[in-house]
Amino acid sequence: MRAARLRSLSTTALLAGAACAMAASASFAGDLFVTSWNSNAVLRYDDGSGAFVDAFVPSGSGGLNLPHSAVFGPDGDLYVASFGNSRVKRYDGQSGAFIGNFVTPANGLVTPHGLDFRPDGMLYVVSFGGNRVQRYDAGTGAYVDDFVQPGNGLNGAIAPMFRNDDTLNLSAVDRTFEEFLAEPGEPILFLLDAGPGPGAGTVALPALPCAGTPIGLSRPLVLGRAVADAAGVAVITVVVPPALSGSTFRMQAIGFGTCRTSEVLLHMLP
Repeated sequence: MRAARLRSLSTTALLAGAACAMAASASFAGDLFVTSWNSNAVLRYDDGSGAFVDAFVPSGSGGLNLPHSAVFGPDGDLYVASFGNSRVKRYDGQSGAFIGNFVTPANGLVTPHGLDFRPDGMLYVVSFGGNRVQRYDAGTGAYVDDFVQPGNGLNGAIAPMFRNDDTLNLSAVDRTFEEFLAEPGEPILFLLDAGPGPGAGTVALPALPCAGTPIGLSRPLVLGRAVADAAGVAVITVVVPPALSGSTFRMQAIGFGTCRTSEVLLHMLP
């Protein structure tokens, strides 16, 4: 495994500036969130002990009715499939306060089950009652299309699941970021989002391959580069000031050999 260690002042300044923009996107580390179907709530538990913490989304908040899947979006907010009234509801990722209905019952959405934010800037919603998979803009919630239409074998559709054969796999532990499933010897660019809110941008860095590739960051900045080893793994370790401990950042990686991207990773620095 090869590791490129970044110790320059420019990296510290980059993270410090991005921290201000990302303050509103922080999520919780070390917590387990569970949708509670019968109590119309999202409950929070300590992921170490299993102890109950609180009702992160109180019963019926914002009209939540029979919640099924829930996922934290690229913006750090919590999105919940409200099965009972055919909506996808959005809650503040820090407080659990209701923000609004992100997706409404228009365009054939009936009793939503599964949710998945993807690197293409889309939210995929499985419509149980409509037997289809629909795509919505991850930034606005606007309907895009029926990605899987009725009549293609679905009968009581539940949840989406993508194989990541064509997607890089980004992970983070403390201040070390690893990229898996790259091609051996492939240069990997690690990006950080310095923009507020959900992302919807493209790689637009001068003199770089893959310019114009869609990514899930609104204001991408280069965090570091590394070359994938023989196992297809690229690693960087960054040094950040103690003042940024507890700050949350959106991260993404792109391979310059294949122009494949990872999913957006929301990571809290220790």
